[in-house]
Amino acid sequence: MNNKMITKFLDYFYGSFFSLIIGVFTTPIITRLYQPEEYAKYSMFNLMCQLAIIIIVFGLDQSFIRNYYEIKIKERIPFLFQCMKYSLIIFLIQFLGFYFYKEAITNYFMSEYSLTLVVIVVINTFLLAVNRFLMTYIRMMQIGKMYSLIQLGQKISYLILLMIVFKLNFLDYRALIVATTFSSLVVFLISSIVIFSKKKSNEISTNETVKSKTIIKKSDILKYSYPFVFSVSLNWLFQSIDRLAIKEYSTLKELGYYAAAFSIIRIIVVIKDSFVMFWTPIVLEKYKDKEKAKDFFIQSNQFISYLFLMIGTGVILLNYFIISLLGPEYKYAVVCIPFLVFMPIMYSISETTVIGINLTKRTNWHVLISVVCCFVNAVGNLILVPNLGAVGASIATAISYIFFFSIRTYISYKLYKVEFKIAKIFGSVLILFAYAFLVYQNINGIIHYIFGMLSIVMISLLYRSSIIFLISNLNQIFSKKQKMSA
Repeated sequence: MNNKMITKFLDYFYGSFFSLIIGVFTTPIITRLYQPEEYAKYSMFNLMCQLAIIIIVFGLDQSFIRNYYEIKIKERIPFLFQCMKYSLIIFLIQFLGFYFYKEAITNYFMSEYSLTLVVIVVINTFLLAVNRFLMTYIRMMQIGKMYSLIQLGQKISYLILLMIVFKLNFLDYRALIVATTFSSLVVFLISSIVIFSKKKSNEISTNETVKSKTIIKKSDILKYSYPFVFSVSLNWLFQSIDRLAIKEYSTLKELGYYAAAFSIIRIIVVIKDSFVMFWTPIVLEKYKDKEKAKDFFIQSNQFISYLFLMIGTGVILLNYFIISLLGPEYKYAVVCIPFLVFMPIMYSISETTVIGINLTKRTNWHVLISVVCCFVNAVGNLILVPNLGAVGASIATAISYIFFFSIRTYISYKLYKVEFKIAKIFGSVLILFAYAFLVYQNINGIIHYIFGMLSIVMISLLYRSSIIFLISNLNQIFSKKQKMSA
């Protein structure tokens, strides 16, 4: 990963970093003002909207991404709108189905029904679907700073409306979902302005660099996208079984604890999402030079693996301090966080090793992977949640995501052989899992920090060459910036 790539990653990371800072301040405020049961309902609202988005988008965003570099520059925005048109049709069909079964659906997810809730769900899902396409286009243009700015605008708008509802003393979950929907509207407005300004500049531009096809057949768009519906739906189930299992086999209070722990993990998820947004277009761009691509992928995997393993270890190390910020109502979440860190860590690392499936356009494999991992997660939750509650769900999540990484990497290697340092990754994961298990066994005080520092040292020794490379490149980047500012 060269200086240019690191600079691009930092452009995407700025927004995530400031969003992370806002999240660090807002999450403790929310958990101290809202009871675990209310927070659990908010978590289920997000779960319901996520499922709706999977169906509406229909994998068409992935079809847009895959064909982005194969069409002329002037045709890219029309192609984006073409993909959005199909999603709008699906949205209208889904809306009709939701209207007829609205009471049953909202009662299942939210444990209550109201017309206001139905309206908010419809508005939020529509905005989220449109935003998915608009933000995908901005991401593919690789204008990371703008992407970061929009992320920051979303967080700030959420915070502002949250402060307003606090002032008005609205302290149930509905205040949280209204603030979320308002922040989705802000993203829609800003990204729309960016897209239409780019549309005008493309119309007057004569600098055409792409000489390949300009028309993508409807059948080709849908043929590439539809496997993602099954894989992403199964992935949603894979990521949601934990909360659904807690809801069925435990209590809303336990679900609230788990949701609070998950809100802390979102600190890493924000960084993970920034990496994924940055990584996908880079992979497609680098793949053009097939001779040098594999070395780049190996080097990037080393860097990303170490980065996320260190972030995960740091979160576990500061676990007790973080939980103390959430308030006494959520202290039980302390044993969930160490296992939940494996979700963003293993997903992020797998994004660097799964490239073979996407580059060879063998997207049907995503369906099989999701089915197998969903089964593993379901079995884990069925065994552990009835006895252990929220912590059982977090252990099942950790195990299933390690398995998720393993099967993704294996299948990808069979399709496109890249010699990743897999033994190094599994060695580091084993160290981190042992540390998480020790926290589950209630180690605290000086022993907790000794084990944490020991984990950092051991993983760093495994990745010592990556550390040296990273320090060298960061020094070059900052020295260049200092010369430019001088």
